[in-house]
Amino acid sequence: MTAHHMSKTGRALILLVFAAVVLSFAFFAIFANIIFQEGNPLPLLSVIMKLEFSDQDIIRMNGQGYRLLQKYGPEDQLTEYLAGFDWILSERLGSCLCYEKNGQKLTAEARMFTRRYVVYELDREP
Repeated sequence: MTAHHMSKTGRALILLVFAAVVLSFAFFAIFANIIFQEGNPLPLLSVIMKLEFSDQDIIRMNGQGYRLLQKYGPEDQLTEYLAGFDWILSERLGSCLCYEKNGQKLTAEARMFTRRYVVYELDREP
């Protein structure tokens, strides 16, 4: 079938599919660094959904190491979370927070995931 014989609806459908494919590639080309910065984005999306639709302020992310995700804001939520494990905030050094318990130290490095979320990477399990 040639382009002359194709209906207007068929041409519009092909154009729509082509535009969707081009926009999808453009989206991933622009945002790939953000989407994949923490590895596989699917478990991360699950944690984000839990944060958005529950009353939890901070949630552990599955995967390597001990990482927590919270909505952007002060580290009070992390400090309260760790207080549940008897860790007490001892000092803040830039983006690192230091906690102490029974002479032991735990450090948490904070980094922005997006403008709405902060990832805390702890050097040990609390």
